Amino acid sequence: MATTTEQPATPHTLLIIILTAPGQRPERGALLKRTVVRAATQWLAAGVRLEVLVLDDEPARGWPLVCEALAGLAVERSSRSGGVDTVNYSCMVRYVAVPADAATGRVCLRLKRNLALELATEYGSDSVLFFDDDDWRSEDAAQVQMDALAAAGSDACSVQVQYVCELHSSVGETRGGTSTGVAPLESVRYFHTPDGGGIFSPTLGNPGTALLMRRVWVGDGGSDRGGGGLPPPPPPGFPKTPYEDVDL
Repeated sequence: MATTTEQPATPHTLLIIILTAPGQRPERGALLKRTVVRAATQWLAAGVRLEVLVLDDEPARGWPLVCEALAGLAVERSSRSGGVDTVNYSCMVRYVAVPADAATGRVCLRLKRNLALELATEYGSDSVLFFDDDDWRSEDAAQVQMDALAAAGSDACSVQVQYVCELHSSVGETRGGTSTGVAPLESVRYFHTPDGGGIFSPTLGNPGTALLMRRVWVGDGGSDRGGGGLPPPPPPGFPKTPYEDVDL
C-alpha cells in the first residue's frame, strides 16, 4: 500500500526593516539597540519566519550599536525563558550600510524605504514591517498588525501616532565633564499629535509603522512582473513629499 508524506507548509517570511535616522539626539543610540533586540525577538504566530534588516547611512555610529544589540540577544532570550533557553528566538539579522549623498552626507528616509522594498524582493520576503530606530515597540507589535490585516482582509496597514516623546538634543547631563548621553528630565517634551498632527498623513498614519504584503510592491499574481503579464507597480514607495504621503 502506497503512503504519502505530507509536506510541511512553507513558512510566511516577515522582514522587519529598521531605518536609522540622524543621530544627534541623545537617546537615539540606546533606542536603536533596543529596537534591534525588540525586532529580533518579536512574538509571532506559528508558521511565521522572522528576519530583520537594518539600513544605516551612518555606519561609523550605527554598526557598533547593532553589534552591541546582537550581543544582548542572549540576555533577552534568557530573561524570557527563566534562565533556560528552551524557546527558539533565532532569526536572520542583516545589516546594510547605505552610501550617503556626497553633498549632504545623508540618505533620505523615503529612498531608504524604497531600497528596503527592493531588498525585500531580493530576499523573497512575503511581507515587510517598518520600524523606526527611535520607536518604542511592544514584543507583540508585529503580530498585532498582522492580525489586523488578516481580520480586515487587507494588504497594508500602519499605526497612527497620537503622542510623541522627545528629548531635547541641545541638553544633556555631564558627569566629570563628559556627556552621559542622557538628557535630564526637564528636557523631555511631549506632543499631542491627533490624527498625525500634520506630521503624518491623517489617512495613512506613520510610514515608519507600515506593514505591507508582498503583492503591494510586486504586483498582483505574486510574481515580480506583476499579474497578467503587466509590469510591476512602482514602489508604494514613499515619494518625495514632506511627510512621505502616498495613496496605496
